[in-house]
Amino acid sequence: MVSSGWTKGLLISGSFLCVVGKLTALVGVLGFLFQFFSTHTVVWLIGCGFMSVVIGLAMSIRAFGRALIDIGERLLQFDGRVCPDCGYPLRGLCVDPIVCSECGASYSEQNLRQIWRGWDIVAKIERRSC
Repeated sequence: MVSSGWTKGLLISGSFLCVVGKLTALVGVLGFLFQFFSTHTVVWLIGCGFMSVVIGLAMSIRAFGRALIDIGERLLQFDGRVCPDCGYPLRGLCVDPIVCSECGASYSEQNLRQIWRGWDIVAKIERRSC
């Protein structure tokens, strides 16, 4: 499902920081084991690596939470008739199966209910006929 651009950017940045943090900590540990660096440098590298991982995880969790909220709001806005593949609204399409005009995916009304069944918000939506 498509989310906003800043959410994707936050998720990518957070993931990047996690990778960089792990690599930085690894360099610090290897530097300590093979005595490439002084103790102060090793502690600094491991500390920076740890903080990068923590900040990266926080950014990724925030982006994931925002993406879930975006999906829920979109489902509520379009009465649960949203394409699971691309996020395009399927409201106004009264044929069965419903074919997404954006990506071409095909779903029956029952299939859409089953896909979005785990979302509490869908249970609150009053199913209207076309």
